[in-house]
Amino acid sequence: MGLPYDIAETIAWLREHDPDVLAAVGDVDRTLIALTLAQPPMERLRSAWGAAATLERLAACPRSTSTG
Repeated sequence: MGLPYDIAETIAWLREHDPDVLAAVGDVDRTLIALTLAQPPMERLRSAWGAAATLERLAACPRSTSTG
């Protein structure tokens, strides 16, 4: 499964013009993973459930067709 075009294009641009940003994102990702794994299983489940509920609410929102 490939990345959507706009994301892949953005990553390529950052790789060329500002690779420090990509490195910082990687550091944040690893930090968040470590913090999540340090939580008790029920806390991780509660957090995941909350994230899923938020995504469900966002998916139910009407999307604007304007770009500005």
